Amino acid sequence: MDRRTMAVCLVLIAVLAATAVGCGDSSPADGAGTTVVTTGAQPSTDSTAPPSEDSTPPTAETAGDGGQGGSSAGVDPSTLLTDEDAAAYFGVPAKHEGPAAVGPFANVTYSPADGSGQLIIITMLGSDTLETFENQVKVENEAFGEEPQPIEGIGEKAYFTISTVRFFKNGASYQVTASNPPNGEDFMTALIPLAQKMASRVP
Repeated sequence: MDRRTMAVCLVLIAVLAATAVGCGDSSPADGAGTTVVTTGAQPSTDSTAPPSEDSTPPTAETAGDGGQGGSSAGVDPSTLLTDEDAAAYFGVPAKHEGPAAVGPFANVTYSPADGSGQLIIITMLGSDTLETFENQVKVENEAFGEEPQPIEGIGEKAYFTISTVRFFKNGASYQVTASNPPNGEDFMTALIPLAQKMASRVP
């Protein structure tokens, strides 16, 4: 399976995971034997992308369980990563589409102007608890036979898993994934700065 197909699959697996954790093992994912990645301080920035004027974008109140899990309720996911952030990643101007509802989640897709087919997809997975977040990570990784790698310095809890960085902050969970990173970087190195920017903008 190529990386782009896997990125799409992640959203579908997350839907299944959200259902499975309600009837499966409720214990957090076992971190034994994993390496914790420590990142630097999250960058501070006031830059945001404006929400669409044509429609009301999905927010933490319209994704997930209605925004009951914490102070992230009402955040517009398209403000978490700007077109300028995506352009810096791709190396050419970029634009976004969304947010768009995908089941209970909200997706924003960023693509470069050069038509190369590269993508960044960020997903707001809705209001959550830390225990549920960790169980969702566990279920997804078991489905792919992968081991999540903890990352420190992004939100309250973060993992690199299946070419994706997923993090939990203020009662909601988020993820960022992409097609093949530019400049030959590995996925974790390329995605961590994007996740840091997202987390710094979550209220």
